[in-house]
Amino acid sequence: MSDPWTILGVDKNATDSDIKTAYRKLAQKHHPDRDGGSADRFKEVNDAYQNIKDQDARQTWEASQVDPRQGFNPFANRGDPFGNLHEIFRGGFGQGGFGFRQQPQRNRDIQIQYDISLQEVYTGVKRTLNINIGNNQTLQLNLNVPRGVEHGDKIRFAGMGAHDISELPKGDLYVIIRILEHPRFKRFNRRDLITKVTINALEAAIGCEEFVSGLSGQEFSIKINKGTQPNTKLRIPEQGMPGRGGQRSGDLIIQVEIKVPILSEEDLELPLKDILKK
Repeated sequence: MSDPWTILGVDKNATDSDIKTAYRKLAQKHHPDRDGGSADRFKEVNDAYQNIKDQDARQTWEASQVDPRQGFNPFANRGDPFGNLHEIFRGGFGQGGFGFRQQPQRNRDIQIQYDISLQEVYTGVKRTLNINIGNNQTLQLNLNVPRGVEHGDKIRFAGMGAHDISELPKGDLYVIIRILEHPRFKRFNRRDLITKVTINALEAAIGCEEFVSGLSGQEFSIKINKGTQPNTKLRIPEQGMPGRGGQRSGDLIIQVEIKVPILSEEDLELPLKDILKK
């Protein structure tokens, strides 16, 4: 990903408030619902904001940019200038040939990916995971994924990363959330949910009542007005994804699709009302 400060157009010394203000302006400008908006640009702006919105997020992002394989300064151990000679040969050859690298301040961070369903995003997830972090090290992790988490969010476990070098503090462990696609619902604008309902042409012409279930399992009755056109969207307030940080829940959006009948020669002899029911 490109530098998040550059994407948001803010200085690296900007305050949290300045970063939020810049994000809101760009999010409004590039929102997919606006004329000239761009879903890709909107996502880029949102991802950038999530990475630097506060001190914890910035530390997490900066840690993810560090090459965990960086080697040692071979002369850091003054008692024996050749004590870390093996580190030179392990990490000293690379771009530009032989050279010395700065000694790391701690062990490497570890990132793992964890898949959850959209249903689990709605309810939240608590799991106990057994994770192999390399060098025959296994870690038991109590993972608590809050409701409303977003794709790509990182959950940090400080001091639970690798411990390859015993003289240095442990690195951090980051669990990166990947949200799986749902067969009926699609997340939109972070907190809204979109689902579809299909009616026939007669129902679209004269109106009808349909029933849809939300991700919570609750069933809702919706009124389809007469003359409804394809891709009409109906909205049920606060029945989408749960809000985070005191925000209101999103809405459940029902997109109406109209089934167009495929007619045979015999069908053309039927009354129009029967044709529209097909």
